[in-house]
Amino acid sequence: MEKFKPEETSLPLEEKRQVDMQFGGNVKLSMDYVNAYLMIDFCRQLSKFEEMKPIQTYEEYFSGEGKNPNILPYVLKLSDAKAIENLNSLVIDFNSDLDRIKEEKDIEAVKEFLDKIGILMKEKK
Repeated sequence: MEKFKPEETSLPLEEKRQVDMQFGGNVKLSMDYVNAYLMIDFCRQLSKFEEMKPIQTYEEYFSGEGKNPNILPYVLKLSDAKAIENLNSLVIDFNSDLDRIKEEKDIEAVKEFLDKIGILMKEKK
């Protein structure tokens, strides 16, 4: 998988502080990314598998709608590259199996994904 390396631009100090806070506790990945897959957990809890949608990769999430495009380079700079690679691989595998998961209402596959991604999100540098 080719790594996406956006050009770093200057961020206002306040925005840098907000991003820095997402890495509290010296974690490898921005805790803001939890929002990218939170809906999957809600759908699992409510057994609404049909409402599950593909999850954005780390880079897609931080460059997506409603995000300041200048934040992505700073987030990537603070993030652990191997952790991003592992997370994206997990997300891509989940997304490729999503149709089957929804059809079979495979709660165990969703739980396993959430457990694995939860561990990744808590890893320390």
